[in-house]
Amino acid sequence: MSCILGPILPAPPFTLDLVVDNSEHLYTNGDHISGHVVLALEAPLIKDTQQVLPQYGGCNGNRSKSLTLGPKQYAFPFSIALPRACEYCTRDLDPFQEKNCEAGSPLTKSHEMPHLSRQLPPCTGDQSSSAEIIYMLKANVVAGGILKQSIQKSLRVFFCPLVSWQPPPQAISQRRAVVLSSRHASNKTASTTTTYQVTIELSRGAYLTPGQRVPINVYVTRAGPADHNLILNDYQAMLIEETVTRVAGLPRVQRLSRILRTMSNLDQPIYLSETPLGTTMCVSDDLWAGQSLPAAITPNFETCNIQRSYKLEIRLGLNSGLERAETRILEVQFPVYIVATASAYPLPAGPPVRPRWHETLPECVYWENMNN
Repeated sequence: MSCILGPILPAPPFTLDLVVDNSEHLYTNGDHISGHVVLALEAPLIKDTQQVLPQYGGCNGNRSKSLTLGPKQYAFPFSIALPRACEYCTRDLDPFQEKNCEAGSPLTKSHEMPHLSRQLPPCTGDQSSSAEIIYMLKANVVAGGILKQSIQKSLRVFFCPLVSWQPPPQAISQRRAVVLSSRHASNKTASTTTTYQVTIELSRGAYLTPGQRVPINVYVTRAGPADHNLILNDYQAMLIEETVTRVAGLPRVQRLSRILRTMSNLDQPIYLSETPLGTTMCVSDDLWAGQSLPAAITPNFETCNIQRSYKLEIRLGLNSGLERAETRILEVQFPVYIVATASAYPLPAGPPVRPRWHETLPECVYWENMNN
């Protein structure tokens, strides 16, 4: 058993607080994180050279002056500008494309450079996720002397990039052939095979917005004779999130599935046997009451070592015949791009109205009024 003895350091003669003007702590691209570092001293703090927030108030370089702080509260302002949209575009874009790019707008394959960041990645606030992006403000005060003492204060802030750029809706679709066999009512040993062409369409295209509805339409065309109706029995829409992190060159993939809508035993005829051959029938998503994306989902992003992408998976359960013993599961996946727009994403319109600092801390000395 060993024991290491050392000097017991006294508690620092000051306390530190970190306060931002936006009480929601939620920011987007182009915002300023503004606030005050509040230092409360219990005894005078004398320092021959002390640099507090360099280049503030027109101060150039690293010039410092003698500074004595008495036993009061002091508020030091700060303002940190978050990058705007185009500051994170790839460098090999031509000048015209670079001027017109927006954060969140996809780049063509010829201009993709995975090792460069397009934008600051978003965060969700879910600390349990291994792929969560965490942004922290940290303030550190060091008191010199024989035994240096320091105190730190940190504050978590949340960031989500918004885009003003929004592509026009352009539907995308996938087509699959579904073959169903049904037995005759008079002769149960004989069966009829019918082929259906099923098209699943995203009417608003691959660009989706958090919290908004995702309209999905289904089109069915019969390519041969049929003795029975085509029945839609099951429906499921699922969003698959894939996050790839690279550590020491080794990728790690984490997948998270969110079920947007699932319904079973619909027993809904979507193509009648007497419908003329070649007729296309449309099934609207009103049948399953539609589906919406989660409001707190983060947009797609890619940095040097983290990439997040999404796929929308649609499953249909189809059957036919008197017994309906055979059910065909049709499954398609659409690569989708999540974009957060200012009109749809739940960000605060502006910093909330807060009491003035002179009212909340009447004994506080503000750095703007100090002679540095």
